[in-house]
Amino acid sequence: MTSTKKAAVDVSIAVPLAQAPGGSVLFIDTCAYLDIRRLAQNETRSFAYTLKKVIAVRDAVRAGALLAFSAATVQEEYDRNASDVRLKAKEHQQATDEAVKRFLAAAQQLPVGHTAADPEIMKLDIITRLCDLADELIAGTTFIAESPASHTRASQRISRNHRPAQRGKGHADCLIAETLLDFTGSAQWRTVFLTTNTHDYSDEKSKKVVHQHLATDFTSNDIVTAFDWISATKELGL
Repeated sequence: MTSTKKAAVDVSIAVPLAQAPGGSVLFIDTCAYLDIRRLAQNETRSFAYTLKKVIAVRDAVRAGALLAFSAATVQEEYDRNASDVRLKAKEHQQATDEAVKRFLAAAQQLPVGHTAADPEIMKLDIITRLCDLADELIAGTTFIAESPASHTRASQRISRNHRPAQRGKGHADCLIAETLLDFTGSAQWRTVFLTTNTHDYSDEKSKKVVHQHLATDFTSNDIVTAFDWISATKELGL
């Protein structure tokens, strides 16, 4: 995989960028980017609709109608994990392909009049297309350099076991949260924070509600949390 590395900007540069268009901006975490690469592993009926919404975000960012931001550590985490995620997605696709081939073979034994799927569909490399889509969104994102103060606050979250930290771990996730708070600290705009990491950011009782350790800060900084791409586009009006 070719590195997606872009130069991160200081928060003092990112804030004026976000203020320019007005309305909402999008702040994306690592899991949300990587989950685009995993999308073909989603065997639920929401697959096509989720893909449609990811493309809508990509198109809005590409057109300049939506600004996407993230923490610099997200770019590093994405580059470190992207190849492994693609490999696992490929393994999943191979297993699915085998199942479809068995279905097609069985379909040939059905009575005349049955129309089997075209085996050529197996040549469609959906994994490569999803990986390219994720890379395009990364390329359109402005990454914000973490400040020394955000590193300190991230360490404090870990020592207090405050989400997204858990059991003394999660420095990268804490850095994302603190960079988000730095970015929105003097905000005159609404920020949609997209994270699919419900394990660390969600309340124990509901995967669609942000954890109480983060709720007060997020609310006071006009941050709305979306736990999937469909919810994020709804908040953004896409």
